[in-house]
Amino acid sequence: MDALLHGTLPPDAEFCTVIMAGGSGTRFWPMSRRAVPKQYLALSPSGRSLLQETVERVRSLPGKGALLVVTNASQLELVKEHAPEAVVLIEPEAKNTAPALALAAAAVLEKVGDIPLLCLPADHLIGNIPAITELYSQALRFVTEGDVLATIGIRPTAPETGYGYIRCGAELPFAGAFEVHAFFEKPSFEKALGYLADGRYLWNSGMFLWRPSVLLNEVQKSLPDLAQAIEQIKFNPNNYEEIAKIFGQIRSISIDFGVMESAANVAVFQGSSFTWSDVGSWHSWAENTTQEVTGDGYMTGCKDSAVWASSRFVAAVGLEGVVVVETADAVLVCKRERSQEVKTVVDHLVATGRKELL
Repeated sequence: MDALLHGTLPPDAEFCTVIMAGGSGTRFWPMSRRAVPKQYLALSPSGRSLLQETVERVRSLPGKGALLVVTNASQLELVKEHAPEAVVLIEPEAKNTAPALALAAAAVLEKVGDIPLLCLPADHLIGNIPAITELYSQALRFVTEGDVLATIGIRPTAPETGYGYIRCGAELPFAGAFEVHAFFEKPSFEKALGYLADGRYLWNSGMFLWRPSVLLNEVQKSLPDLAQAIEQIKFNPNNYEEIAKIFGQIRSISIDFGVMESAANVAVFQGSSFTWSDVGSWHSWAENTTQEVTGDGYMTGCKDSAVWASSRFVAAVGLEGVVVVETADAVLVCKRERSQEVKTVVDHLVATGRKELL
């Protein structure tokens, strides 16, 4: 485990924020590249990177906190630049969220103790920081007091088909907490309309809270192969090659599907007093940007459109529902509602060997 850690977790920390920052951000091509994925881009209205925004949100949490960023080796220097105060945990290989979060839980349990963890993606934009900070604090108290896995659901404002959903069950004897009745994958538009009308469904935000021992106990029940791998890694703390070999044999699986959906002790907090976006595409970026043109550009006669010009002057005339993104070596022009398909461009570049554009 020591071979994966860069920095030292404070042994007297009262809680730890774990930020998942190893993604590739392929839907944000051509700005997001392997060398600088989307979490390090200034996609927020503040001009800070998404990772910096995430770190900033937890600064005002009460108590002494630790900060642990989970990423891959190629992004280590980027994390040091954007979050210099963070301890960095290196994933030898991208294996989705279950292995990453289990590894982080084992590291914190070993180095600090069974303190509550606040686990956040690095690529969210949230408005009304005092409100989300209060909810984080409330949920941290909740998981400190009980052996429970908690998540934060977002009150839906539209029949969104790009998010998973959580159906709330009975209210728990803790302010703001509800039992989780079930998790649902990304629905059809008709199902999403039904979820919105029902009132018991929340968007699955991908934000989680638990104590390390509780998560690892559930991993042992639901993913015993992953639990065994974590134990093997702990027995080879300084042998990176052996750790990488063990990690390479772990199956790729999300924490939602691998653990949360089968666990009995799951609760959800309803988030409704703040705005939230997972900034999953250029469409969602355009919804959150405060300006039509970023960089050196000009728009006239356009509607529901946005331009990002990074190296040249870009002019847009008479566009409707379009995003234009310009870099020194590539230009993207796409309908906003089809911006999820940008990933297929990256797939094409991979298939045709265009490494210089990745």
